[in-house]
Amino acid sequence: MSTRRELLTHLFRLLDERHIPWCVLRNYNSLFDDSSSDVDLLTEPARAAAVIACCVEAAKLAGQSLVQRTRFVNHSLVFWNRAECFTRIDIDTEKRWRRFHLLTAAQVLNSRKRLSNPDGTSFFVPDIKHEAVVILTQAMWQGKLSDRYARRLLDIRSQADDHEQLCNVFQQAFGVRENLLARVDDPDLVNYLQRAARRDCFLRPHKIGHSIRYIFKDITRFLSRKRALPGLLVKLIGMPVETGSKLTERLAILFPLKKNLIVDGRASSASCRHTLFKGGMVVESFPTADKPASLLGGCWPQPDRGFAVVRNNAHTHLIHVGTGFMSSAQTVDEMANFICNTLARLHEGKSARCNGALAVLLGLDGSGKTTLARNLTESAAETKCISGVRYFHWLPPINEGFEFPLPEPGNQPRKTEQAASLVQSFLSAARLARNVLRAQLAWWFHLKPHCKRGYLVLVDRYFYNYHLDPASVRYHGPRWLLALAGNVFPKPDIVIRLNAPPEILLARKQELSEEQIREQARTLSSLTFGNARVIDADATEPADVVAGKVMDELAHVLSQRA
Repeated sequence: MSTRRELLTHLFRLLDERHIPWCVLRNYNSLFDDSSSDVDLLTEPARAAAVIACCVEAAKLAGQSLVQRTRFVNHSLVFWNRAECFTRIDIDTEKRWRRFHLLTAAQVLNSRKRLSNPDGTSFFVPDIKHEAVVILTQAMWQGKLSDRYARRLLDIRSQADDHEQLCNVFQQAFGVRENLLARVDDPDLVNYLQRAARRDCFLRPHKIGHSIRYIFKDITRFLSRKRALPGLLVKLIGMPVETGSKLTERLAILFPLKKNLIVDGRASSASCRHTLFKGGMVVESFPTADKPASLLGGCWPQPDRGFAVVRNNAHTHLIHVGTGFMSSAQTVDEMANFICNTLARLHEGKSARCNGALAVLLGLDGSGKTTLARNLTESAAETKCISGVRYFHWLPPINEGFEFPLPEPGNQPRKTEQAASLVQSFLSAARLARNVLRAQLAWWFHLKPHCKRGYLVLVDRYFYNYHLDPASVRYHGPRWLLALAGNVFPKPDIVIRLNAPPEILLARKQELSEEQIREQARTLSSLTFGNARVIDADATEPADVVAGKVMDELAHVLSQRA
């Protein structure tokens, strides 16, 4: 049994068991097997939430995940699994065109019929006279009558034996008492119905009341969409624009192609927000950069709806901005799967059952701190005790910035060392005081809330860099001042210390001399970390082995922080 068939079978069973009135509005031929078509349901307004709950429950039973829930005029749900891709279910609670009322759900549901198939499946469908209204309404929304719908209307015309009832229903919906099925071949039919619906709405008091309610509903929906933009922003770095086009095609059921925006470079703020508001996908393509992370720290209108794909040498890194989770991929399908997996996780709404932690990565240059951070963000997505990851190099910023542990090529130039003097000592003390304040503000405004939500906050070196490499942070003050400041900086919960012999570090990076490396190694071994849990890692082991061992210990520590 296909997962689509299984999902719909479970859904229809749940709806019947819970005595929820419903029917499939249209396109019900090959409903269980045609994965290219949407499933359009109708129910009463008061039962919409119950139908949505049934959809989610049925999807879980069928092994599918909710990846999109959007409020248009109807309720739109999209479910996904790797095997059969997507199933979209749209739930209507009335038939309307724009703000003009046509039919209530009760008018359609009161005359619904159960359709039984030879394979034993069955479901409710509208009476053919109401199905004709449903199809004509869809044509009004689309601005034209498609060939498929025209053929179905002709079928209904041949099946209808009570033209008086047809005319009555058309009068209820559009205000015209005539057999509209006789005008299927009329190219002006859709325009005629649109004019009739407008006129009829103003002539009937009960329809005016419905339309006023629709206006308030639409205003509420508009404000909700402004607060939570339903679109998706993807930034591609080091990849051709064609990759963006293929990705949008792969995700077209989530983000319709006609709503998407693909640009070479950065899209304007106005066009980006407009596309996201409409439920489209914005793809920005940038050339390869030596420091790709610098292109990703800018404005993300909605981090939970932001993704980045970074091509670096032979590797492609996938990033979800909202959670900080990363992955690797080589194909567009793998990129799409990462996006869908992340969206499914967000819709599940399951946060970690444990508190997060502030973890510091300590090690000399060449020990693999950035690589370890990147590997941890990839494996964290599969760890139940971690809701997300935030990474910062050196000190976290006061604002909610985004940094990612992406590789940078070659040796990085060191700052020019300045001679110690009274002036430099004073400036060092001033910078130290500023950084204490910065770290405290970052902790209270961002890092602590992240930890409470189950995030793992990774900081590369943190204030310990004052001890390990004072020249890199331009510190020329006394050691006692560092010891005093260390009592004021927010304390880490975990310290991950990467250890490696100096000759190994020197072979990996040549930014420091052997003597400087040995001096920093002695300093690293002498540091104390108070009550922090220290995880020692052997940096000479393969990177994936180091990450696996560290993540096992992290998961054990975090699981105890309930």
